[in-house]
Amino acid sequence: MKDLKDIKNLLILFLLVCVVIFGYKTFFTGDKLYKEKLKQLEAANKKLQQERIAIDLRIDSLKLEYGKLKDHEVKLAKEISDRDKEIAKDKAAAAKSKAELNKFKQEMAETQEKIAEMKKHPANRTGDDLLNSLKIKTQN
Repeated sequence: MKDLKDIKNLLILFLLVCVVIFGYKTFFTGDKLYKEKLKQLEAANKKLQQERIAIDLRIDSLKLEYGKLKDHEVKLAKEISDRDKEIAKDKAAAAKSKAELNKFKQEMAETQEKIAEMKKHPANRTGDDLLNSLKIKTQN
C-alpha cells in the first residue's frame, strides 16, 4: 500500500512539475510571441481605422455630391416641365395658324374661282348701273 501511495505521490509530483514547466514556457517564453502578435494586430487595427476614416470621408463627399445632383435633377425636371408646357402652347398656336391658313387658302380659291368666272362671263351693266360704274372708273 505504501508503494501505491509513493506511486501516487510521484505521479502527482510529476504532474506538478509538468504544469510548472508548461506554465513557465507559456507565460515567460511565449510572451515574446504574444507581444509580437499583439503588435501586428494593433498595427492592422490602426490601418483599418485609417481606412475607415478615409471611407467615411468618401461617403460624406459622395452624400454631398448626391445632394447636389438631386437638386440639379429637380431643377432639370422643372425645366423639362416648363418646356413641355411651352411646346403644348406652341402646338396649339401652330394648329390655330394652320386652321387660319387653310381658311385663307379656301377663301383665296373661292375668290380666284369668282375672278375666273367673271373673266369668262363679265357683268353686263346697263342703265344707271353702267353710268355709275364708268364714273367710278374715270375718277381713279
